[in-house]
Amino acid sequence: MKPILTTLLFAAATGYSSLALADDFYVGANLASKSEGHINQTGRDGKTTRADSKNGGIPVKVYGGYNISPLLALEGGYQRYGTNHFDLPLGGQLGAEAHAFYAAAKGTLALNEQWSLFGKLGVARTSSKITVSGLGAASDSRSANRNSLYASVGGAYAISQQLSVQLEWDRFGKVNNEGFVSNLNNLSLGLRYSF
Repeated sequence: MKPILTTLLFAAATGYSSLALADDFYVGANLASKSEGHINQTGRDGKTTRADSKNGGIPVKVYGGYNISPLLALEGGYQRYGTNHFDLPLGGQLGAEAHAFYAAAKGTLALNEQWSLFGKLGVARTSSKITVSGLGAASDSRSANRNSLYASVGGAYAISQQLSVQLEWDRFGKVNNEGFVSNLNNLSLGLRYSF
């Protein structure tokens, strides 16, 4: 009888630890409002003209993480900002796109069974590419990369044990590409699923 009881206890403990381990992983996706911007172009006469973006991209973030404990997790993700298009005031077109990868530690404070607050701190690798065309020559593109501090704060509401809605503000910093400065910070809303 004792070997059977020991076997049952071992099987139950192994099954429980497998379930607990499965609950530690999560994935998610966030959407932000359409990115907008403007550029200033100075002509030979010294006058500066402003152009606003058209057909701006919708920023999308996908991420995954592992909960080390209920308070601490490790997370990595990818943010794509889409492409903004500008009609240059002095002729031609400019396209600007940006994206970022990040890795961070995440701290969570549970307010109750449904609501929680969280913050993230880590590093990001940001990239931008600008393309100029229609100025009487072949189009020209330039890329720039930058490592920067990544930070985020937000709140989450648990719809179920596995699914949560979260509102989050991300700070990826700025990337400067040939004088074209992209501010890669945004407020986003998304869903997170725990396995």
